Amino acid sequence: PLEYFNEKLVLWRGENGEVYLQDAFCLHLGAHRGVKGEVRGNDLMCPWHGWEWNGEGRNTRIPYSSEGCKKTAKIRTYPVREWCGLVVMWNSHRSPHKPTWQPPAVPEFSDPDYFAMHPHSSAVYRTKMHPQMPMENAVDPAHIQYVHGADQIPEQVSFTSDEHWFQSIVAMEYGGGREKTRLTPDGPVTALVDMNCYGVGLAVIRWELPVPTVQVTGFGPVDDQMTDYWFCQTSYCPETGPFGEPVGLPKEFLRIQQTVIQQDFFAWANMKYLDRPLYAAEEAKAYSAFRRWAAGLYPDDDAARMRAL
Repeated sequence: PLEYFNEKLVLWRGENGEVYLQDAFCLHLGAHRGVKGEVRGNDLMCPWHGWEWNGEGRNTRIPYSSEGCKKTAKIRTYPVREWCGLVVMWNSHRSPHKPTWQPPAVPEFSDPDYFAMHPHSSAVYRTKMHPQMPMENAVDPAHIQYVHGADQIPEQVSFTSDEHWFQSIVAMEYGGGREKTRLTPDGPVTALVDMNCYGVGLAVIRWELPVPTVQVTGFGPVDDQMTDYWFCQTSYCPETGPFGEPVGLPKEFLRIQQTVIQQDFFAWANMKYLDRPLYAAEEAKAYSAFRRWAAGLYPDDDAARMRAL
């Protein structure tokens, strides 16, 4: 049983290995199929009267009825895909509610020279925030000094967008002001952080320094206030610990990033979204470009209003 987008949902895997996600309630009398329901082959059996429903949402069996099944009955089913060890769903306000793009390839996920992303890095944090808030970090380098304790404000190098994709590249110094740290044993390094947003929901971030790394995050709205923040990360680590766990610099970078992401939660939980923010001159172009791009991902009426602001 799951709850996202203010909806009760049920997720199951059939004997064929496929994953299915649907509205939770049986169309017979409204029982929640995710509470004591059973997987029968590739179908999900309702625990209340044994009605069975397949991965397309069709009723396939009424065990005690001569009519066999309700051929026209159909439960809402969401497109899903397994990606980087996660199950991602497509939820759209635009008919016919089918994906118009796919998540990007992340070759590091299956690269044997990178440590095992799951279970060594994966975590989920349920916190009060709008899913757009963490994605706006891609164009907000100024907060890194004040919230995360950087020695100086990183530089916004470039930004670009194309339909569902927004890319921001920021030059960030690690170990600034110190001769060496556990992450920068040879002294400070300046890294180009390549941040890529895919819709309002998925992000892939890459570093070449201080160690080649990819971070995958997802933001799933639970209801009008709460969002699940999914996090996972892997780094180049040809020599790993037991069961593929990270060691050395990859382990230290993972520890830092798991700490860093939680340092933002206090702001998102308490801030107010301003339609007309007062941008500083240095941040105006990138931040306003991000918000114009994000506006196109909302329903048409909302998008027109957001672009007019």
